Parts: sequence; structure tokens; C-alpha cells
Amino acid sequence: MLVGWSLGAIEALQYVHMFGAERLAGLVLVDSSVGEEPAPKEGGTFLQSLRDDRDKSLDGFVRAIFKHPPTESEVIGLVKGAKRISVENSIALLSYPFPRTHWKQIVHAYTKPLLYVVTPQFAEQAKNLQKNRPGTEVEVFRDAGHALFVDEPERFNALITRFAQSLSSR
Repeated sequence: MLVGWSLGAIEALQYVHMFGAERLAGLVLVDSSVGEEPAPKEGGTFLQSLRDDRDKSLDGFVRAIFKHPPTESEVIGLVKGAKRISVENSIALLSYPFPRTHWKQIVHAYTKPLLYVVTPQFAEQAKNLQKNRPGTEVEVFRDAGHALFVDEPERFNALITRFAQSLSSR
């Protein structure tokens, strides 16, 4: 089983595209756009803000991904960790040369069990994915931020455990 959160979900889809799904029993995509409609709102300024004031941009991003605020020392640690990668490499990671349809084609072609775990920002995409790719399991975390596994760890862990156990019985 492969689990990818945010940019990691897109990386998981790219893995499936590049290497196939033979070695996977299932796939879990967490709070990321998968090419379904509606498209996410244009963020526009994040990459430029990384260039202009990286510290401020990372601090704001880290604080924004939690619905339940972390401690100040946790924020500092996460920002410090994010700064281990260069600005240009960060921007390169966030700048895929593919249209949204690329991710949609991959996720629709994936034939094994798929769990799509999202916050409200992707709830409509989840609904459309379920409609367009029957068999997709969806779970919406309505009281969590982007780091939903931090905001609701017991629920998230139970969901992943249940999905993993269901794979072994198939």
C-alpha cells in the first residue's frame, strides 16, 4: 500500500504512472487535487512569496495547514525542516509540467483499491472521483486542516488501518 499526502499524493500518482501498480495492493491519496472538477482555486502568489520572504511564507504555510494550532516550538521545528531544501528545489517540486488531466487519467486508470481522504477543499473532487471511478472509497474530514492526520489522528489512523486490513482480505 502506498500513502501520499498533499504533494506526496501527486508523487504517488506519478509513481503509478512511471512504474505501474503491480507492487501495490492499494493506494491512499490524502488531501490533494487529483484532476477532478472543480479545479482548486488559483493560489498564484505562494511560489513568489517563497522567493520574496521564505521565512514568512513557510511560517504562514505551516500555521495554515492545521485547524487546531500547533505549539510554537512545533511550528519552529516544521519551518526549520522545510528550510532544509533550497528555495529553487522547493519551487521545482511544486511546478509539475503536466496539466490537471494527467493526474485524472492516472487515477482513473488505476484499477486497485483506492482511498481518497480529504478536507472540505477537495470534497467536490472526491464526490466526482467516486462517480467517475466506481469503487473509490472517500472520507471527508470536515473538522480538520490540511494536516488532517495531526488534527484528527485517531480517526485517520483507524481509517488507514481498516483500509490496509481490507487489502489483505482481497
